[in-house]
Order: sequence, then C-alpha cells, then structure tokens
Amino acid sequence: MKNFEHFYNLIQTYKDFDAIVDKGVVYSYNDIIEKIFEFEQTLAGSDIKDDNLISISSSMSFDSICLFLCLCKLQKIIIPISEISKNKKKHFQKISNAESEMFFENGELKIHKLKTNLDYHEYYKEIFKRKVSGLVVFSSGSTGDNKAAVHD
Repeated sequence: MKNFEHFYNLIQTYKDFDAIVDKGVVYSYNDIIEKIFEFEQTLAGSDIKDDNLISISSSMSFDSICLFLCLCKLQKIIIPISEISKNKKKHFQKISNAESEMFFENGELKIHKLKTNLDYHEYYKEIFKRKVSGLVVFSSGSTGDNKAAVHD
C-alpha cells in the first residue's frame, strides 16, 4: 500500500496534466482521481468484502484503468481478463478463485458475484494479511494448461 499511496499522491500533484487518451478523448490526472473516487463510492455501496478476489473483464479503456487503480487503492486482489482472453474467462476465474466479476455494460460498472471455493491459497492469505493489493496474471499455456501467478 505504501507504494500505491506514493503513486496516488504523485498523480495529485499533476492533476491538471494530460494522462490518458481514450477514443480521442483526453483525460487529466484529476479526471483519474475523480473517477477513482466515483468507483470507491460505488464499491462502498456493494457487498464486496475486504478480502475479495475480483475479476475485471474489460478492454483497455479510461474506465478500466481507473477501476484497476481504485481496486489497488482499496487493497483488493485483481484478476484482469482482457477482451483477447474472453473465451477463457470462466476458466481463468475458476483457477484464480475469483469471487466477483466487474465489467462495463453501456458505460456502467456492473458487479456480479461468482460461485467459488472460499479456501484461499496461502499466497492470497499473505497478501490480505499484509494489507496490500495483488495482481493475478496467467501464463500463456504453451506447455499445457494456463497457470496463475499472484503478485503484490
């Protein structure tokens, strides 16, 4: 969390600068801060618990980047699944033990609970214990089944 706090404080000092261009629209760092706050409010009103494994199913966009940063700020373990991997989405969610899925539908954030095995892997438990965010990435599966790796 310490590293993310440093990053978040840093972007606040550049709030009037351009940060992201998405579909021809230029967003400032202040726009990112505002969108992170908006997502925080949405998640505060949801039933997402503190220790939660969250799958983000989205293409790369301003909203998805801000959602990712919001989940980092909230110390969640994030399982990003790109549009390219959508045919393996359920498989990735299963092997990573994702508990919730977040995606955008007509520009609105949607949250779905997933059926999952609530027996967390030791790596997840360690990340939760240290109160940091986590990132789950997948191998290409070139030598067999895709494998998940978790990073803090």
